[in-house]
Amino acid sequence: MENSNFSQISFVKVFGERNTGTNFLNQLINQNTDLSVLNHGDNKIPKKRLNQIYKHYSFLDKDSPMLRADKKAASLVLDRLVDQQRKDEYLQNFGWKHALVDVENLKVSPRFNETLFVFLIRNPWRFVSALHRRPHNLFPLQKGSLDDFVDSSFLANERDRMPCNFVQSPVEFWNIKVESYFNSQSVLRNSFVVYYEDVMESPGHFLKSLAPYCDVSETLSIPMKSTKGDDKSFDDYQKETAMYDPLSELGETVYFKILGKLNKETLKKTPYMPS
Repeated sequence: MENSNFSQISFVKVFGERNTGTNFLNQLINQNTDLSVLNHGDNKIPKKRLNQIYKHYSFLDKDSPMLRADKKAASLVLDRLVDQQRKDEYLQNFGWKHALVDVENLKVSPRFNETLFVFLIRNPWRFVSALHRRPHNLFPLQKGSLDDFVDSSFLANERDRMPCNFVQSPVEFWNIKVESYFNSQSVLRNSFVVYYEDVMESPGHFLKSLAPYCDVSETLSIPMKSTKGDDKSFDDYQKETAMYDPLSELGETVYFKILGKLNKETLKKTPYMPS
């Protein structure tokens, strides 16, 4: 089905924070539309690439005393290499899917006018608790309680594209990036915000929202296998999402601590603002 207003759209780029369902959404779009999903690999640097590009840096050698003795240093070094890799790929795929979004940066890519941008948002309480369980690309790693985690500061990756080097709480990742999604949506006609909970409740309804931009399969194909290394199915995630209540799940102390750190103006734009 061709739409005269959006017939130029060939690609889709999904932006969303860590642990918010970006892998699932990319797979859902790939299996049910004719759009080309602009994504990137995981954050591991291929050994061949390391040998070719960074062959002069002896500290990257697997036998390097620094990397063997200091895992935090190794993590920091490798993260900076991933930062560069995401930067090198920017013109092709708009960089890291978990990054803050800046429209002026998006316009640099020759694929800008051909791309639909989807901004994925998840319940902030669930995002923070999921990040505590799976602290992808956070430095330094925190092994304490969720209560302590909420008060911890972190060094942002360059590929986060954050306006600050450090965040005082992981809640800041949600505040700043979600606000960037709304700011971008307000000026990009080929974009929209979608909520993780809505996608999980009805993947088919989400796909219908893509119909003005592309061909959507009449037969729904749902990715059933978890991308988190567990045995959960789509049905399991769907039930968890429907039953989730942050206050009862996290308890009053953590619930209100997170609420106190959330940007209320941003929160009001979402369905998550407590009544």
